[in-house]
Amino acid sequence: MDAAEAEIVLLGDPVAQSKSPDFQNAGLAAIGSPWHYAAVRVDAPGVTAFADRIREGRTIGANVTAPHKGVALAAADRSTEIAALLGSANVLLRDPGGAVVADNTDVIGISASLDWLDVRGGCAVVLGAGGAAAAAAWAAGSRGLEVCIVARRPEAAAALTSRLSGSDQGSAQTWAAWGTPAASAAVGAAAVVINATSAGLSGPARDLWAGLGLEGSPAAFLDLSYGAPARPFLSWAPAGRRAADGATMLLHQGMAAFELWTGEAAPAAPMRSALAAALGRDRSTIG
Repeated sequence: MDAAEAEIVLLGDPVAQSKSPDFQNAGLAAIGSPWHYAAVRVDAPGVTAFADRIREGRTIGANVTAPHKGVALAAADRSTEIAALLGSANVLLRDPGGAVVADNTDVIGISASLDWLDVRGGCAVVLGAGGAAAAAAWAAGSRGLEVCIVARRPEAAAALTSRLSGSDQGSAQTWAAWGTPAASAAVGAAAVVINATSAGLSGPARDLWAGLGLEGSPAAFLDLSYGAPARPFLSWAPAGRRAADGATMLLHQGMAAFELWTGEAAPAAPMRSALAAALGRDRSTIG
């Protein structure tokens, strides 16, 4: 089957490195579904074209990853409250009336990661001000954590803080510009620091992370990226501190999306095992 003809697709650019097909197809096989999940590299118009396919019933649904989560939100006929508030959608599906619905399950994935790290209270510092950062701030705030957004673009950090703090969730209370004393103070007092940027995915990253005070031992480190090699951000975690990449987030946001598409409970065990195998690690390392 051509990837573009799969019943469920992952849309993004790039997508070849994604492990979503590995565990989503394991889940579909476990419930006896004939559907197939495939990654499709598309540009922004391609997301809109796939939304039309969903609307017409030719595709069941889609995951959407960077850089198209905002495009996916705009391409839908309607969105859930959480997707609208965060300004991004990682899931598209068709409702019984044929409308394309945009949803966001990233919050579920990040919350599962915070459970995995046993983060129960205090302050969360979220690095970044894009869609992933918004989801991280919402997830942390919904657990009662105080949230500080730290970003390299102060105007973006201020705008995200204002937008989320104006919601009923009230999930982002303060912000600070990257590299300032205020940012270092927030990091030093944090219960968890969450990297929601793409920084360090390629090229040297040492200078970028220096000056944030990461070596000041916040209780836990969470990088929303996943896979090998180990993320440069996590190398800053002091010895003995809890640290995790985005594999747990990936699994749980994917299981939540799986349930939206299929209407069935996601089979966690085979999906976790398939993701662990795809990453070349033990399943016990994924929450």
